[in-house]
Amino acid sequence: MTWPIELICVVLLISAIISSLLAFHAWQRRRQPGALWLALLMVAVAVWSMAGLFEIIIPGVPAKILWSKISYLGIATVAPFWFLFALAFTGRSGRIGRGGMLLLWSGVAAILGLVFTNELHGLVWSRVEPFTDAV
Repeated sequence: MTWPIELICVVLLISAIISSLLAFHAWQRRRQPGALWLALLMVAVAVWSMAGLFEIIIPGVPAKILWSKISYLGIATVAPFWFLFALAFTGRSGRIGRGGMLLLWSGVAAILGLVFTNELHGLVWSRVEPFTDAV
């Protein structure tokens, strides 16, 4: 089953709006356990959604590649922010330590480094071709 592009765009826009509102709401309560990480998580989801939307609606392969790369700023940070939110919300944030944080964010840095330098090595995308719907 394929979804119409318009519907996908609407879903991504709604996701970005709701995530942004939740980020704003959580940021206002950032002193509560987990609220800061939840706000950052929702910002990451909003970035992922909006970049995905722009990737779809903006024409041209170079622009689509740029927006795909920008979407990775959200994609790569969602899991760490979710993990840190869960730790803080359950009162276990003290268990991760500096070494754990370094390990957690080194994976994110590696992924983002590979994505933003893909033209040098092709490890993330070996080739990019525009999609044409043959139906």
